[in-house]
Amino acid sequence: MSSDLGMMDNGPTIVYEWLKTLQLCQYVESFVDNGYDDLEVCKQIGDPDLDAIGVFTPHHREKVLRAVERLRDEDEKMAPGLYFTLEPLPHGTCPQISDCKQKCTKSWVNSTWDRPRIGLCNDIKALENHKEPVVYPKLKLKIMIRDKLVKDGIDLSKMPYSYKDGSLGNIEDLAQEYSEYYSTSYSEVCDRMEELRKRRVTQEAETGKAESTTSLQLRLEIQESLGLSSAVSTPEVERR
Repeated sequence: MSSDLGMMDNGPTIVYEWLKTLQLCQYVESFVDNGYDDLEVCKQIGDPDLDAIGVFTPHHREKVLRAVERLRDEDEKMAPGLYFTLEPLPHGTCPQISDCKQKCTKSWVNSTWDRPRIGLCNDIKALENHKEPVVYPKLKLKIMIRDKLVKDGIDLSKMPYSYKDGSLGNIEDLAQEYSEYYSTSYSEVCDRMEELRKRRVTQEAETGKAESTTSLQLRLEIQESLGLSSAVSTPEVERR
């Protein structure tokens, strides 16, 4: 209980409250320790993320995934409210309002066209060139990059991103492309991409070892089933 209170004092109260409604408060520390300290990040949760967090009980996983779907649905319902359109005034509108609208519009158009066009273009270009990069939480950016790599069919454990010995190859061009795609910091994308690359290389190495062990075991089983063994080729066995 003391750890729960500590979590609330430190900040991620909303995640605590969210898990509390799901009756899964026991996972609060695991969520926060793995970077899921905000509902925006929690909306990205999938099965691999639950493995990383340590939620293995099937009905607990189902609870979390259903709650994540509800969070996403709420976002979709709220999104239309952020947009609006300007509609024509209905018939019978006060003439004074209509006159005022016309005067204001004419005044704005005149003042805009009176400005030097070159200066206006330069202002726009200056604003575009000084856009602040979008800052994402590290874990959220990592998940976004991971999903895009899967979508693009890119394996960071292969050339040219990794050499055969698993060392770092060339990810700079790809990192630059992704940083522009997400309008975020190039260095942040590089760091997250390198974390994903190392993890992928490790997984490939472990898979290769497992396949090698399985292949050896299969070969031994085949030899035994055929009545063959290393002893067959020894001089003692031949003399017998």
